Amino acid sequence: MFKSLNYYLCYNIKKDCINILSSYFSLLNHIIPFLVRTYSAPIYFHIENKMFTYTAKIYFDDIEINQSSGNNLDSLFIWMLTQQKGEFGNYNGQITNNKTHLIEKEFRTSSY
Repeated sequence: MFKSLNYYLCYNIKKDCINILSSYFSLLNHIIPFLVRTYSAPIYFHIENKMFTYTAKIYFDDIEINQSSGNNLDSLFIWMLTQQKGEFGNYNGQITNNKTHLIEKEFRTSSY
């Protein structure tokens, strides 16, 4: 009798845990899309007519395809990484300091 009672209690505890986890994941399925829809990332605009600290250039093989300038090194690096737009090929880029003419950051992708 104790064995069947113990089995019954363990079974109910497991069943309750599964129900709680199921409710939790169901709640997450409703919260996560809401959070994704309401999040807005900061946007940095790059105006080319001022003297900026950094210039970012993106190349496909050896051909320059895009250029942007700004004072924030990290935002320019993120801008460079997002310009590939899911296309395949040999993309690379570099951020140059306009005062010292040294390359501050660079990236290279080769995806086919």
